[in-house]
Amino acid sequence: MRYWKNTKEMITKDQSKAWNIGVNSINSISDVHLTWNMDGDEIDESLEIRMFIDEKVINMREESEITISTEELNSISVLVGSDISQIGTPETFSLNDAYPNPFNPVTSMQLSLDADGFTSVKVYNLMGQIVDVIHEGILQAGYHQVSWNAGVVPSGVYLVKVEQGDKIAIQKVMLMK
Repeated sequence: MRYWKNTKEMITKDQSKAWNIGVNSINSISDVHLTWNMDGDEIDESLEIRMFIDEKVINMREESEITISTEELNSISVLVGSDISQIGTPETFSLNDAYPNPFNPVTSMQLSLDADGFTSVKVYNLMGQIVDVIHEGILQAGYHQVSWNAGVVPSGVYLVKVEQGDKIAIQKVMLMK
């Protein structure tokens, strides 16, 4: 096994930075366990730090490890900044996989908006009834973290639906209490 460590130059409070990380895995089909440590004073606590792996979004301040497949190794990005939603504009509209999922009682999703506009993020039960409204209003193009606290709803499967103009994305989440 080979291990790799890379330390990046940190930014000031008014900057944002994105790193795309490519990893090659040869002759391995097992999952890879990634860990990190945000302790210490190198990174200002006011800066957001998010890791994007395919459709997963990890708040690196709240989590300290993740296990991913070898196929996911080539799709890792890390964003650091005071407002990471302003780092670049996504090329496509999408709602990334909820994490954690299943969850209890809070889950988060990364919303990528390729244009400014009125955006609705609602949660539905399987009968099509609105259970909760996470967001309804204007959002600018960029990356947005949305969270759902399902503390007052019963266990079950729910659908998170995002609409912006004629664009729609739906994510299935499972609440397990």
